[in-house]
Parts: sequence; structure tokens; C-alpha cells
Amino acid sequence: MTLPQAVRLLIATYILLLINSCIRDPIITSINDADLIIVDTVLYNIDSFTYQIPPDVGTLPNLYFGSDSGYNCRFTLVNISSRATDNSTTFQSLIDTTIVGIDSVFFIMTAPDTQIVDGTDIYHLNYFPSTQFDSIFNEIETNYLNFVTGDYSGVLNVPLASASLTQKKDTTTTHPFLKFDLSSVDSTLISGFADTVGGVKNRSLVIWHDENNTGISEFYSRNANNNHPRLEVQFRKIVGIDSLQNDIIDTLAKSFYPDKDVSIIFPPPITVEDTSMISIGRAKGLQTILSVVVNAQNVPKEAVIRSAELTLYQDSLYSDINGFTAGVYSIDTAYTDVLPDPITYPIPDDPIDQQIDLPDPVVSANQVVFELRNLLGAVALGQVNNYGIKLFSASANDPFEIAHFEKDTTISNVFRPSLRVIYVSP
Repeated sequence: MTLPQAVRLLIATYILLLINSCIRDPIITSINDADLIIVDTVLYNIDSFTYQIPPDVGTLPNLYFGSDSGYNCRFTLVNISSRATDNSTTFQSLIDTTIVGIDSVFFIMTAPDTQIVDGTDIYHLNYFPSTQFDSIFNEIETNYLNFVTGDYSGVLNVPLASASLTQKKDTTTTHPFLKFDLSSVDSTLISGFADTVGGVKNRSLVIWHDENNTGISEFYSRNANNNHPRLEVQFRKIVGIDSLQNDIIDTLAKSFYPDKDVSIIFPPPITVEDTSMISIGRAKGLQTILSVVVNAQNVPKEAVIRSAELTLYQDSLYSDINGFTAGVYSIDTAYTDVLPDPITYPIPDDPIDQQIDLPDPVVSANQVVFELRNLLGAVALGQVNNYGIKLFSASANDPFEIAHFEKDTTISNVFRPSLRVIYVSP
């Protein structure tokens, strides 16, 4: 006697849901089974490897200028979108026969620090293309290694425009801003940015400020929630003809936002302090691989993992993790198989890729706790391999902040990294 197809499908679905729940949810009914035991164990066999890649700042909400503590935020690249925020005005449309004239062109950048008063720091803006470098940049991949050789002084030489911080005041907020007046080159800039048949014109700008100024200043990037950098164009346009057959001319203003931007940051070199601890920092390019040995000797294959908490303790001598957030994901290959030999820092292209996302860690006063239950459950089911996890500084952090955690795994170190696993086993 065979079961109807619908019933068989229902039973199969139930079994799959039951298996999946073994990974995600605690077993409740099995706890009272006399044949099952709950095991609470702590593992200390944890290896770590800290390495350096170029700064990963292309998706951050801020752009950076200046120098401090070995960091040199030398310049910022901005590529202007071909379309204005109304999605209909293009640079090409600003040079057609209906345009009577361009009245003004300004490039504006807004600072998030509302406490900055009117300053004397001078910022400069220029075209970027240049003859020395490829001006088509990628905000994810372009970094200072693209500019360590060759002479780019010609790009940062005679600017198109210069500006200093001005205080903006209205009824709701006060924000300093830079306003570069490009009206003297408006026709050249507009025609240079216009899209033409046969390819996309380069619409890149480079912004920098005098290197004799110290300290790092911030401005909103295109990834911010508001106050994006923008190119504002005011112009007169023929919008119709009146009853006397005279042109009707209107004055319009359009804003063009960037479609990509990135600050080029020259970081300090990786140090012995960085590699002697578990270290992560975005502007310095510090990331760490953790290898956690979990096998049948310490967690049986038939065990159902209820929790797996990896705990790292702050090295308070070097860092303060209050408010710091770490990013984490499992990796798809053994890092020793893909790293260059010999290793020269920074590693230009990070060879260690993501396998699966992991939950955000919980950060307290002096420790950070990562929940690895889903990862170890997937490993037990043969869905993924346990090559380890990668730690990095989350985008919400100050990119120049570095978090250091205890690395020493000797028994005498009460703050050594640990993995506490609670599981149910027959």
C-alpha cells in the first residue's frame, strides 16, 4: 500500500524542518531523555594569524583628508554621475541649443562635525584624469598602491579651484562645508563631462588639502544618509515660446551626485604589536584569521550543538573596544594555501574569500563574543568545511581605530581565546 503523493511530500518536508531545527533551535524534549546527556566544554586550541591589506574605505559614509599617527589621507577621488538627481538632466542636455547660458557651477562637500568653526585650512580641486594614471577608478579596489610609483604632483599642482571651510547655519543644523567655485571653467567642465556616442566620458575630480596641515578631517561621502557631495549647476534654458513668438527663458538649478568616491589613505606599516595580538583595523588594513579545531575528539559527530561561543579578550594596554564592532564570516579555503610566499605587506589583493555570513558578535566592556553554532552545525552536516573565520573592523567603526585582543594561548593566561561549546549527545 502506497501513501498518496501529497502525504509523502508532507512527511519529507517535516523531516527536513526537523533536521534544520537541530542546528538552529535548542532541543527541549530530548533533555529529559535518560539516554541523552548535555555536555558543556571549553576548547583552547585556537590559532590566529593577523595580516595587512590596503585600507578598505570605499564604502564608508565619510571621506578623509589630512595626516595623523602615521596615516596620510592624501587625496579623495570623486566620480560625478552623468545624470542629475531629477534623473532627466544630463551633462549632454546642458550643452544643447535650448541652453542660453551656464550661470554658475559649484562642487560642495559637507562635514559631519557640527562643532568645527570657520577654518583656515585650504582645500583644492582638480580634474582627474591625468596623463600619469588611469583616471577610471573603482571605489572598492582603488587604493594607495595604485599611486606609490610615478609622479602625480602634476595632478595635485595647479588646482581648478580652492576653498576653505564655511559654516552653514539654518533652523535645524549647523554644518561646515566646502564650496568650490568652478564657474570660470563651467563650459569646459560641462562639455568635458558630457556623454557622447562612442563611450562614457570621464567625470572624475580629485580633492586634497595642504599637506602642512595636521590632523584628519572628515566629510560626508556618497554612502552617507544625507549631505552627499554634489555638483550644483545653475543655468538658463528656453522652456517655451509665448504668444508673441518670443522665447520663454527659465533659470534652473540641478544637482549631480557622485556615483563613486574613495579617499586614498597611505597607512602606517604593520607592526610587531599588531601581529603579536589578534588585531583588526580598517584604515590600516588589519584583518585576522582564527582557526578553531573542532573534531570528533572534543565534539562528537552525532552531537547537536546548542551553543558555541568564541570569546576574545581585549588587550587594554593597546586598545579600548568600547563601542567597537567586529565583522566576521567563515572562510572558504585554508589561508595557508592562498597567501603569497614569502608574504610582503600589504598583500595587494586579499586572497581569503567569504564562505558564509555569521551573526554579529556581542561586545561588552572588555570582551567580544562570537556565536559559531550555525557554522559548526553546518560543518557537522558536511555542508561546509571548517577552514576558520575572518575578523575585520565593521564599517560602523572609526576606520582609524584598531582593536587588539589577547592572542597568547598558554594555560597561565586567563584571558586566552576560548570556545565554549554546549551540546547534546547520546
